Amino acid sequence: MIKFFLIIILITLTLTDSIEEYSDPYSECESNFFASIPPKMYSGNVALCKNGYAFIAYDVDMKNPALTAYYWKKETLYGGREGFKLDTELEAMGIAQAPVDSSCWSQDWNRGHLKPSDGSSYNLTKGGPWDMTYIMSNVAPQAGTFNEGSWSTLEGNVVNWIQTKNNPLYIITGVAYKDRSNPIRRADNIAQPDYYYKVICDPVARQSAGFYACNLPDSCQEDTKIFRTVAEVETLAQLTLFDTLCNKNSVDESHWW
Repeated sequence: MIKFFLIIILITLTLTDSIEEYSDPYSECESNFFASIPPKMYSGNVALCKNGYAFIAYDVDMKNPALTAYYWKKETLYGGREGFKLDTELEAMGIAQAPVDSSCWSQDWNRGHLKPSDGSSYNLTKGGPWDMTYIMSNVAPQAGTFNEGSWSTLEGNVVNWIQTKNNPLYIITGVAYKDRSNPIRRADNIAQPDYYYKVICDPVARQSAGFYACNLPDSCQEDTKIFRTVAEVETLAQLTLFDTLCNKNSVDESHWW
């Protein structure tokens, strides 16, 4: 009997130590989620909370972020650019990243921000929100003409809405693949997403909208103009992104632009 209780005590101590040492990115990044409810992640993704400025689900196998969740507010919308850098948090974990200088990157294939830098340059300090948008865990290959064309227009519409309404938006930007088991691979084994998507939630009016387009130079440019329900985007991504609290099964285009 004594031996049995000793075993129970040892197991309890082991579990306690494990709990105390575990850092929960979901709890640390709770302010980045609408209604404190995080999006789901793919199996094998690594959850990263970037000092409360953004939540990143990093897709280890793809060497890309699967999604980034964040809030944008009128007072945070400024411009500016910085150099890209490796994510030191992933380096400490021994997790491979896309090299900053990989031949994957070019005019044809840009480093596409999932959380754009424009919404974060109100704070330029090292390790701050702007600095964190230039880490490699926040970028994925994006067709250059797509990045600089219709995708840029979509992000401009989001910015203009926030500035006009003076209202924050909860945003998740992500990438998706036609076949996650066999994606297109570029240099350094970096996966090329087949789609980029963005879902937005007005936390005040509880209205939402979704957008996506194929990640190709020209053929899908007009698709970012199509309003979709968040539920449709979730079907594409095969992930639950929003709770039903933000009316994800319908979209009122008149609420947006």
